[in-house]
Amino acid sequence: MIFAIGVGLVWTFIDSRRKPQPREYKRLYYWLRVVVRYRAGIGIIGFGYTKLFPTQLPYPSLGVLNTDFGDLTLQKIYWLSIGIVPWYEVFAGVVEVLAGALLFFRATTFWGSVLLFGALADIVFVNFEYDGGVHVYSSYFVLLSGFLLIYDIPKVYNLLVREQLTIPVHYYPSFDKPWQQWSRVFLKTGVIGVFVVWFFYLQGVNFLYDPINNPPSKACRNCGEIMK
Repeated sequence: MIFAIGVGLVWTFIDSRRKPQPREYKRLYYWLRVVVRYRAGIGIIGFGYTKLFPTQLPYPSLGVLNTDFGDLTLQKIYWLSIGIVPWYEVFAGVVEVLAGALLFFRATTFWGSVLLFGALADIVFVNFEYDGGVHVYSSYFVLLSGFLLIYDIPKVYNLLVREQLTIPVHYYPSFDKPWQQWSRVFLKTGVIGVFVVWFFYLQGVNFLYDPINNPPSKACRNCGEIMK
């Protein structure tokens, strides 16, 4: 990241000295945003489904419940505090999956970025506080969502804070040729079909047929009372 920032600063300095005027990179910036949108959307949907079907933070087992509190790691304590409220975990999964789905469309990119930034910024804080182990990866999604938000924040600030007339201007490349239009539809449909529909099916199958990660049934939760 540091290397990329350095290269960007050097390129900006060299390009700013170009005569008669600096070059504009509207097309390159557009495709960069497309890559960032889909990368962030695909990544967060994968995490979201593990919470939507509560398997990432499962309900605590009898072995864990019988463990001395001081022997639990900070990460385990946090995971248990979420695992005992599975509907909160499901809600977090809905937010993450919705954020990823919104990023697949240009018109809803801003709202998807807002959801992603809010959800992952909280996860970053939790990982640093409880030593969760995914500090870098969660921060990665925060940076991606922040990059997408930079595009719209000046317009939102001008409209809501300065209360001035704001007419957003967006650059979209033209897909005039039939093969370009069909390729765009085919690729977007394929991505949504695989990472939204197919992933949903796979995670659902794993949730229903995986006895290790499944939240224990009510009968298992009463095993401790039966053993007594």
